[in-house]
Amino acid sequence: MSPSVKYTLSLLRKYLKPYVRQVVLLGFLLILYNGIQIANPQVIRFYIDAVFAETLDTKAILNASLMYIGFSLIHRGIYIVVRYLSQNLAWATTNDFFIRVFQHFLDLFLRKPYLTHWRIDCCLY
Repeated sequence: MSPSVKYTLSLLRKYLKPYVRQVVLLGFLLILYNGIQIANPQVIRFYIDAVFAETLDTKAILNASLMYIGFSLIHRGIYIVVRYLSQNLAWATTNDFFIRVFQHFLDLFLRKPYLTHWRIDCCLY
């Protein structure tokens, strides 16, 4: 049975709240990444139009080439930063989750030690 949307959003709020700045930065970088991905074919179109124009404008061809190279380098740089931030965020939230699970099991063990073995076995296997 899948959890409700309300429950899922509450979990996201709970575990991502300490990382709001990182989530906002990641969202901005993803929008920028997709914008550059959309703009790149337009630069290629401009380059092709400049090459096949009736008058050969070398300055326009050079500008289009440099724009394409610049967009590609920026695109790759943003990809690396997004990948790093998303993996860092994923590991941090996972570690927070496991700390809370461990604290819960420790609390159970201190209150009812005879139930803890069964619950850990049940959850981990």
